[in-house]
Amino acid sequence: MVFKNRVLVALFCVFMQAKSVSLWKRASVYNIPGDPPYTVPEAQLSAAINCTSGNTNPKIALIVPGTAAQAEQAYGLNLGLLLPANGYPVCYLNTPDNSLIDAQITSEYVAYAINSLASSTGNPIRVVTHSQGGLNTQWALTFWPSTRASVFSFFAIAPDYRGSIVLDATRIQLAAGVPQNAAAVQQGYGSNFVTALAAHDGLTAHVPTTDIYTLTDELVQPELLLNATSALSGSNATNVAVQSVCPTVNPDHITIIITGVTEYLLLMAFGAANGRADPSSIPLTDRTQLCLDILPHFNSVAGAVSIGFQTLVAVFTTFTTVTDPQSAVTAEPPLMPYAQ
Repeated sequence: MVFKNRVLVALFCVFMQAKSVSLWKRASVYNIPGDPPYTVPEAQLSAAINCTSGNTNPKIALIVPGTAAQAEQAYGLNLGLLLPANGYPVCYLNTPDNSLIDAQITSEYVAYAINSLASSTGNPIRVVTHSQGGLNTQWALTFWPSTRASVFSFFAIAPDYRGSIVLDATRIQLAAGVPQNAAAVQQGYGSNFVTALAAHDGLTAHVPTTDIYTLTDELVQPELLLNATSALSGSNATNVAVQSVCPTVNPDHITIIITGVTEYLLLMAFGAANGRADPSSIPLTDRTQLCLDILPHFNSVAGAVSIGFQTLVAVFTTFTTVTDPQSAVTAEPPLMPYAQ
């Protein structure tokens, strides 16, 4: 009888293990029941995922780029070095048209990549984003509910969940008959896009989320107090202004990526049991070094930066150049049926 009970217990454990793996090991991650159907063919969604060390490591980190940026070009010499050096091999999401097209389309790439990598690894994954990448990821998590079980930790750097008043200038340009990049219009403060996100509980963290932002961001505003466009609500959310950790450190929209506080909290979140950073637990000695912009205990990549030039190009492209017919619009793109 004892032997029989042990066999039953063993079989039960095997069953439960198989069941837990099956949460992410899906035969197909394309058009999962309960999610809105994709408008982009699966082959195109899949081709946008570029993993530097294969797609089966359970500690994979997906890097989702911001506006007018290609993930590997912009983040390869910063996040792309920091994460693998600390045990997190990276996969870049190379979104079409440098994320200048309709953000609803770009978000389909994010949703698919999350579920695809969770399926190939058999585990929920880690996701790090910059700027619009955070907004697109939150859109995916809000409207593709299947993605929520596929994310262990979401770390958003300078996201604009409520849009940015800086990008309200695109509306003035549209009113004057000047075409604008679709994603720039959708990131205006109070746009139909961000309004729809808020209306569907998209300002609540659906997965363990750490949002880090800077009060001195020149592109994403407002970032003050409870009105911070980079902040989410709910028990899954940790919202951190760089200045709340180091009052004298004032990075901009770009240098926040390579600021010691950001790098430290990113690794803290990815290594935490609950998938979120806790700035209150930073030891005093580490905090002192961080406020000198030194990354203690880890391999900082702050000196290996190509992102400055890349992002200057991105900003110039976003605000002054609209040459791609795929991204040029004369009005904000209409909301998809699922978001109306």
